[in-house]
Amino acid sequence: MPRKPKRSFKSSKRASLRGSKNADAQQHWLNLEPESPVTREIESVKRVRWGFHIAAGLLVFLGLLALVRAAVKEAFEKDPRFVLKEVVVDTKGVLTEQKIVRVSGLVEGQNLMAVDLRDVMQRIEKLPQVHSARIERDFDGKLIIEVEQRQPVAWLESRKLKLAPRQTANSFLIDRFGVPVPCDVLLKEHLTLPVIRDEGLDTVRQGVAIRSVQMAAALKMVAELGRRVTEGKDGDRLVSVEVKSPFAMTACFSDGAEVIFGVDGIREQLARYARIRGEEKARGWQIATLNLLVEDNIPVTFRNVASVPADGGRRNTTPRARDRSVARRN
Repeated sequence: MPRKPKRSFKSSKRASLRGSKNADAQQHWLNLEPESPVTREIESVKRVRWGFHIAAGLLVFLGLLALVRAAVKEAFEKDPRFVLKEVVVDTKGVLTEQKIVRVSGLVEGQNLMAVDLRDVMQRIEKLPQVHSARIERDFDGKLIIEVEQRQPVAWLESRKLKLAPRQTANSFLIDRFGVPVPCDVLLKEHLTLPVIRDEGLDTVRQGVAIRSVQMAAALKMVAELGRRVTEGKDGDRLVSVEVKSPFAMTACFSDGAEVIFGVDGIREQLARYARIRGEEKARGWQIATLNLLVEDNIPVTFRNVASVPADGGRRNTTPRARDRSVARRN
């Protein structure tokens, strides 16, 4: 059986010495930058020098900035081309140019470069009659203000809130976005606008849109019917829209017709309304009431009942036909 080689005493001793040296190398670190009072004083002097350089650079920068500012002030503030000489207002509506200039806070003679255009625009847009505003500088002593005023489409009426139409006291006009506008000036074109009556309103704030399904439906109907009149499709002008319930409203026209619309499906109801109006004009009828809430067999009554044949144009003398004609008229 072969024997294991014997380790000599010298080799084992050498290995132990090598291991001890490695252990000593791992446990001891040599600090090549020892801290002493002298080194601390040197570092302090360096920091003072850096601080001095930074302070000197900052003073030089502030001095240059002051010189530039003085040069700009001399060039712009004292230049007559940059002095406000005229404010031009481009607008159309009830707001006058004088009121817009007064609200803007602009004063003749002030420097154009010192005018905060954003602040001026925000002051003008706070007016409830203003939809948007835009301001431009003209470096010839002129400021141009373009103001888009809200265009009213109807009057707002509420007995509960004591709002009455077609007057300047306690009255509101409303635009197509549902924003109430106080009527400070009564124009001639305002007198022909339809009236929207809604007793379900709890409050009305000028310049704040009314968010309700009924008001949105009423404004949509006002816009569509106004477009039909403009295009010559229907010559009967809308006089008023009254919100009767959360799901129905009644429209009154200049020829005396009263039409009930549902809040939902305005476009479909207006299409049926247009067809019935076409038949009315073609046959010489005069509609008294019409209920468009019903999709089939729409209830309709006429003012000139005697001129409407019992069978709608075809002669039928059977008792059942006569009964149907009476029911239709009633």
